[in-house]
Amino acid sequence: MVDLAAQGLRNQRVVRKKSGFRIENLGWTSVGVLFVTMAITYSWTQHEITRLGYAIETLHEERVTLLGSAREVRAEYMSLTSSERLDEVAAELGLISTNRPEITIIEAGPSVSTAGGNLLASARPSPASRTQ
Repeated sequence: MVDLAAQGLRNQRVVRKKSGFRIENLGWTSVGVLFVTMAITYSWTQHEITRLGYAIETLHEERVTLLGSAREVRAEYMSLTSSERLDEVAAELGLISTNRPEITIIEAGPSVSTAGGNLLASARPSPASRTQ
């Protein structure tokens, strides 16, 4: 048999060697958290890009609609302010049109002076408008 005393074996408590299990576990956990964070960030940015793309498209459609409306308003303004239309409306209201030779410009005195100048205008009805 084996003589334990001769071999110098001592009865010792079994102590487990400390391994780097906690440090390894912490490292892998950190890598996992970093990966999940990167995946969430990537997904969020892709979602924002898509959302902004839809918003840009909506604004583009609204711009096209507004440009069309602006063209329509501009055309209506031009038709309402055309000289032919103004002559028609004036005739309906019973107004008469004046010709340039009928307008007389006279000098005003200094007490009647305005910021625009020292001129007053008067108009005499033409012989053709008197007969109407």
